[in-house]
Amino acid sequence: MQVNGPDLLGARKKLQRSSPIVPILIALACAVVLTGGSLYGVAATCSYGSRSKWTGVFFASALVGLALVVLCLSLMVIWAVWRLVKRFRGNS
Repeated sequence: MQVNGPDLLGARKKLQRSSPIVPILIALACAVVLTGGSLYGVAATCSYGSRSKWTGVFFASALVGLALVVLCLSLMVIWAVWRLVKRFRGNS
């Protein structure tokens, strides 16, 4: 998709819209890192042998993080399939 907009001198030029895949990959990487930290928190609180309330908090956040990673990956696959179907039908 192209957007028309003026440049610094006021001349009109066509701007190419960037792909949304880079922000999606950055968000996915952050979710993976935070989920890994939560899993480390679960492992650290369980290995010391104490029954801490933080074990449940870390475990819940790890489950939420894993769910977000799976959701993000599935949305990326759905988006890629949709773009391929759209491109092959000629509606790009």
